[in-house]
Amino acid sequence: MPTKKVDISKAKTEYLNLITETEALEIIHKGWSLPFVYSFQELRDVYLAFCKYGQDGTVAEFSNKHVKGVIPAVRSKWDDKGRRVLEIKNALINFGVMHQKTLVCKKGVFKEVEPGAPLREEDLSVFREIFFHYFRFQEYCSLFVNPRMTTKEKLALTEHYIMRQSGVLYYYGSVSTRVDTFFYTLSSPETLYHFPLNDKGNAKGGFVRFWDMFLSWATQLELLERLNMKRQGYLLPNDKSFSAAYFIESGVKVDVQGVLDVKFFRQLLIDISDLVMELCLQYRCGISIAQQAVIDYYLAHSDVVSLIRTSEIFIKETELNKNDRILYPKYKGSFVSHLKLRKNG
Repeated sequence: MPTKKVDISKAKTEYLNLITETEALEIIHKGWSLPFVYSFQELRDVYLAFCKYGQDGTVAEFSNKHVKGVIPAVRSKWDDKGRRVLEIKNALINFGVMHQKTLVCKKGVFKEVEPGAPLREEDLSVFREIFFHYFRFQEYCSLFVNPRMTTKEKLALTEHYIMRQSGVLYYYGSVSTRVDTFFYTLSSPETLYHFPLNDKGNAKGGFVRFWDMFLSWATQLELLERLNMKRQGYLLPNDKSFSAAYFIESGVKVDVQGVLDVKFFRQLLIDISDLVMELCLQYRCGISIAQQAVIDYYLAHSDVVSLIRTSEIFIKETELNKNDRILYPKYKGSFVSHLKLRKNG
């Protein structure tokens, strides 16, 4: 696959005006507004434990008595000092599920289940509600809409507006693998938007880490699609890789013929992964929707279009990173890699 370089040499750097902890204090009346709780199951089960027993001692005592050895750990083991439970407690307070002073939980947020039980649709609905209403998530959602939004505009964002009006966001780590920079077009972006810096001139760690948290929640809720642009031949200068993400717009009508006419004009052999990527970026549809649209297009035009099958050797699923997705669809049990268009007449 030929390399397609994205020219950022002329792009200026603009620092994102993210809500500071001082400003956050005015919104939720407490500090520590960037929670790092990735597991929905752990958050639900610890909430239920707080509801059932209350915190009658230190967080460490509560953790050792009611969490450790009782609630299955998803990401890493529960520690003796209760640090992980403290992070979940902070998240529950931030999300408005637990009262900051009395530590009393709002009843009925999650229904009682056995610790470690699979997540139900009603659980996911609660997390979706939190995602679209907690101001830090709203703030990061605003990056997909307008990076220059004011705090008031960010807090006014709704689920409907985000899902309908947002766009594709490209991102990478300018210094390390930690994401700190964003842009909005593959065609010589004018501006690179960078997380604010700390007094040492580095991107503020909390904001950088919360990007990972944001992506994790949005992906678990199946709201967001992510693409590894390197797998499609796109690179930044110095061969640096980058990714794309977008909120999936449901019900969108995908026009395969239109994309073929514009993006693949006069090409007779078309890499399906490139076609799927173009459909995803143009229509913000799910990868599976784009893949099915290609198959449907073939079935509707099988008199002039052929599918070329490929082997598992060519597409090595085991070599993918955890967030990578194979863009080649399967047809009758086999991956198909190319559309072959036959000339009329």
